[in-house]
Amino acid sequence: LTQGALEGVIIHRDFKLLYVNETVAEISGYSVDELLAMESVLQLVAPADKERLAALGDARLSGEIGSTQYEQQWRKKDGSLIWLRNMARQIDWDGQAAIQSVVVDITAQKLLEVEMRENEARRSENEARLRTILDNAPIAIYLKDIEGRFVFSNKQNAQWYGVDPVAAIGRGTKDYFPSDYAAIAVRRDRMALDNRKTVIHEGDVPMRGGGTQHCLIHRVPLIDKDG
Repeated sequence: LTQGALEGVIIHRDFKLLYVNETVAEISGYSVDELLAMESVLQLVAPADKERLAALGDARLSGEIGSTQYEQQWRKKDGSLIWLRNMARQIDWDGQAAIQSVVVDITAQKLLEVEMRENEARRSENEARLRTILDNAPIAIYLKDIEGRFVFSNKQNAQWYGVDPVAAIGRGTKDYFPSDYAAIAVRRDRMALDNRKTVIHEGDVPMRGGGTQHCLIHRVPLIDKDG
């Protein structure tokens, strides 16, 4: 029943292979006869995993633990490393205890996980670099969502206008500026979004500590790939 299965099926006792199906041969690159001639199934296991898997196998055969599922690495006949998910349990084989392992090649999944982690690390690094650049820019920079709520504020924006980089998240212009100025600012924000064009305005902006500052303000709509 195990021949032709998508999963590899292995039966071993004291790590000596007693049975393997063709899928195990396809996964490992060895023939069935070559596998059965091995002194130990641990010959397939990557060096870094051997000690851990040997301990698991001994504990399972002695009855200390029951069925287990774990990930492991094999070294194929050509020397390349692959990842497997192994579901192992103790069975009776010819009247004696043995271990049955059902293995699935998850190498593609593991490589995708590695790629995703690397991409996330690069993204985080790039975000940190961009944040450093924006925070050290001698101008006030902020970003709002389409509802007019702050999602980003640099240090200069916080210093001049009190728009704290953390506390401002989810809050709007009216939370930081007088109502008359806030109404005008919101209207210009909306204009930039609706027209999908940069709106440039020169005028006086209320400062955090009182008074005003004459500024040239660029409101730039950010359009994603979906429009």
